[in-house]
Amino acid sequence: MCGLRAAVNWMLASKNVRSPLLARYAVSPLLLSFFVYHAQAGVVVFDNCDAFDMFSDALGVRNESLDFTAYEGAFSSLDIACSLGTVGLRSSSGLQGVLGSYMKADSIGETLVIDFEEEVRSVGGFFFLVDEFQLPEMGLLELTLSDGNSYVASLTKDGGFAGFISTTANIESLSLRGFGPSMFAAPAVSALKLGAVPSPAGLALLGTAGVARRRQRAV
Repeated sequence: MCGLRAAVNWMLASKNVRSPLLARYAVSPLLLSFFVYHAQAGVVVFDNCDAFDMFSDALGVRNESLDFTAYEGAFSSLDIACSLGTVGLRSSSGLQGVLGSYMKADSIGETLVIDFEEEVRSVGGFFFLVDEFQLPEMGLLELTLSDGNSYVASLTKDGGFAGFISTTANIESLSLRGFGPSMFAAPAVSALKLGAVPSPAGLALLGTAGVARRRQRAV
């Protein structure tokens, strides 16, 4: 328990009272920020895959991995069955799969929506922004959860990881789109990690750690 508490204290930091908790890694490949106006659920945000996996394990969350690199060509939408139910991908322009790489919205400037059928509480993924020539580019990616909370990740040309663990409500969907100067890029995903409801003891530990580290900042 002492080792877990130390890990929690190392990773957790907090924003103002209305914002979810933000978990960051010591050396981060992403600069992940967020803006929340109507928070309906406590959400821990990760910008590092190792930290996401470590925290999931500590909470008793068993993440299942989904890989989209085997899909090629055009799709109107895509439904993939897993142990947590059906995971659906959609975009108003349709989808385009690049074999061995990623699944993206078919047109630049579109939103890529990922829907979850069952009680998903943790979602992590490797995300990209793609230009009109289907080449990954640097830029800002906005990620919006089903509760309306939005987060912005700064991606390199190699993409980046973002992950979320909700402490009180299911995550029903995750929407991706280019943000600001990147609004004319197409969002893409190569892989996801999904987890079910953590144990009550795990959620209690997460809540206690968050309260202990809570600090208020002026907006």
